[in-house]
Amino acid sequence: MSYRFSIVNILFYTALVVVSACAAVMYLKPALEETAVLRERRDRLVEENRRLEAEVAAFRTSQAELATNPEYVEKVARDQGLIAPTEIVFVFPEEP
Repeated sequence: MSYRFSIVNILFYTALVVVSACAAVMYLKPALEETAVLRERRDRLVEENRRLEAEVAAFRTSQAELATNPEYVEKVARDQGLIAPTEIVFVFPEEP
């Protein structure tokens, strides 16, 4: 009789462990899904932060050049379509 009783105990405890594991998975699944979503968001924000840091570094370099390099200032002004006060702009009509 003790042999049968120990098998029943083993089956009972095995079923208890299985049910407990299933309950834990069902309880933790939403938290795990939210964690995955938050990790993806964090990764996107980290990448955006790197991109913005590179952009800020480029702006700082350009700012330093604008403050110290007159040729660079002229290049930037010309790229924006500006002219020197002593220059004359000739506008020719487009050919038909």
